[in-house]
Amino acid sequence: MILYLLLTQINFRDLSQLLFAIKPAHLILGGFVYLCKASVRSYRITRLNKSSSLSHLRMLRLSLASSLASQILPFKLGEFSYVYLLKKDDKASLSQGLSSLVILRVFDVLAVAILFLGISLWEGLPDDLSTYYVPILIFMGGVAFAFGIWMLASRLKGFALGQLRRLKVFSLPAVEKSLQGVESIIDSLKQYKSAEYPLFILLAVLEWLINYATFHVIMLGMGFTPSFFVTVVAVSFSILASILPINSLGNFGTQEAGWATGMILMGYSKVDAISSGFATHLITLGYMLLFGGIAWISYWLTSAPAPDQGAGQT
Repeated sequence: MILYLLLTQINFRDLSQLLFAIKPAHLILGGFVYLCKASVRSYRITRLNKSSSLSHLRMLRLSLASSLASQILPFKLGEFSYVYLLKKDDKASLSQGLSSLVILRVFDVLAVAILFLGISLWEGLPDDLSTYYVPILIFMGGVAFAFGIWMLASRLKGFALGQLRRLKVFSLPAVEKSLQGVESIIDSLKQYKSAEYPLFILLAVLEWLINYATFHVIMLGMGFTPSFFVTVVAVSFSILASILPINSLGNFGTQEAGWATGMILMGYSKVDAISSGFATHLITLGYMLLFGGIAWISYWLTSAPAPDQGAGQT
């Protein structure tokens, strides 16, 4: 529904001209910056999986492949590709994959919120944007609070699960098995120490700062002249909108709605806001298809059965 409403408000000829107007140098530079962002993300994944034996290049492949899957599959189904690939590549358990995914995504949200709030305070909030400051602050606090409760639950796991198991419903085999799965994930979360959280946050902030730079390079290449703060606002709003579990194929619709809201609040026209949202989304999706596609092809080639050496011999 959101995607349909946005599509009715853009001129596809203007959108195509915007896409083809990007300067090749900016397009290449944007791709390089995107790879830098992916490299930092792969390092974050390595830090979250302490027992990993994967090289940085193989972890980069995993990061690129899972990013593509999470982007193109609806309803966040692509998130599970990370767990699958971690198990396939590194023999990680399901609970380890899920727990590291939880930590990865929580710090993604916190990093976006921290950068938005910090840069907004540095630059000074426009009047139209100041009304969103408190809700985002509340949202950030809510995420941090939920994460704190989850980590506290991991410390009180024995008591909490013991009380739950006293309920008759947990005597059912299927429910008990689900409870055991939750217990395994909580056990995996306990491996992360509080002293490690500052580093996790710093790495997440660095990754998203580079991600902002990717979009900024693209905007400049298409002929827009936004300040870096404008790009931060647009990307932050699009990311926060994409967190909602209602995204469609390729995140189209929700991401543009958030982007356009941020651009309009920063003084851009509705036409430019929506068109630039679709254009930047398509270009970054192109980066994901290129690098993520190469990563998936690499998986396919390495998993393909070797040809029968004795075939054709007599």
